[in-house]
Amino acid sequence: MTSKIEDRLIKALPHIQASLERSNPSDNTIDGIIQDILCGEAHLWLGENSAIVTQPVYGHRIWHAGGEFSEMVEIMTRAWAIMEKHGAQELRIDNTRKGWLKQLRPHGFDQVVSLIKEA
Repeated sequence: MTSKIEDRLIKALPHIQASLERSNPSDNTIDGIIQDILCGEAHLWLGENSAIVTQPVYGHRIWHAGGEFSEMVEIMTRAWAIMEKHGAQELRIDNTRKGWLKQLRPHGFDQVVSLIKEA
């Protein structure tokens, strides 16, 4: 018998894998993502046909997302309500696809420019 988290991960894996195949500038691995979820450094959010993995930063950032776009928006909305109750001040999507801004702006997202320095 599998645990609840194992069942959730099994359901999410195809969506996370598809996300990694589309865009993976940090060379994440499925094993690394699963480990981060299991140890609490990342959070898994599920819909019927979608999954989102977030990491707490200043708020949270959507780290990987895959599946039906409209359902992902529903997951983001549901997740944001919980994050905000726990003190998050932002939900961030870095390096997103260009079309997402137009689709997400009606849901309170806006585009900002970030400058970062990497090693």
